Amino acid sequence: MNLSKLFYGMVALSLIMTSGCATRHDVTFGILQSQPHPVRKTITFDELIQSVHAKNSQVERFKADLKLTFTDTIRSKGKTVHCDGKIALEKPDKLRLYGSQPLSGKIFDIISNSERFYIYSPKEGRVLTGSSKQPLDSLEPATKIRPNDVMHAFLLYDIKEMCERYVCFFVHEDASYVLYFLEETNGTYSLAKRVWVDDDMFEITRHQTFDHSGELDLDVKITDFFIFPEYGYFPKRMEIESPYRQLQLIMEFSKIELNPALNHNVFTFTISENIQVIEMDR
Repeated sequence: MNLSKLFYGMVALSLIMTSGCATRHDVTFGILQSQPHPVRKTITFDELIQSVHAKNSQVERFKADLKLTFTDTIRSKGKTVHCDGKIALEKPDKLRLYGSQPLSGKIFDIISNSERFYIYSPKEGRVLTGSSKQPLDSLEPATKIRPNDVMHAFLLYDIKEMCERYVCFFVHEDASYVLYFLEETNGTYSLAKRVWVDDDMFEITRHQTFDHSGELDLDVKITDFFIFPEYGYFPKRMEIESPYRQLQLIMEFSKIELNPALNHNVFTFTISENIQVIEMDR
């Protein structure tokens, strides 16, 4: 039996029963003290969700330069690759990310939109492509970086919609509110996501995604922020790690533009005749 599923299921059920409400989605929880800690401010579950939603909904798109550090423990035996790159992202499902090196030029190009994704490797002369509707987890182990690794890192999904989909509650730990999102399947609860929110600036500083077996699939940490007068905080340094796949991607952003006009062509990819095409659709 998966102990983590059992634990979070018991917690969820106990909270629901003590609240006097049997509905999954309409439960409002107060702060649960996991350990003695001075609470900066009394806050309800609904107030916390509203604060996070308000901050996340301010930016619909952005583009930036970045420095990338990528480590693949399994395939590259721990070798670390450094490169410069550019990223453009537009909610809810558009991404362009590429990396280049001074002598090698472009070393990868990732494009994903509402219809198709493309992962192009110039050195190998091939592109992986498929429908964006399919679970991109199926790309592993065909590629190192998955488009949804990057898109999930920016929490493109609406946190209010997450509260409708999952059983959720939060605790206060150290200087963070920690949100737990539990998925219910046939009466069994498993941890789907966990999100850390700084209790002072109400920004997300870390979040984790778990697979259906309860294993940690993605761990994202935001360790530094820029401050924009109009939009508030925006990540300056982000660490994306997959313990199961033993991959780590560090992105350090610069020259950030928030809510710029982005041409549709940014999120399209033209396949030339000399490129090998590998279809990933099942």
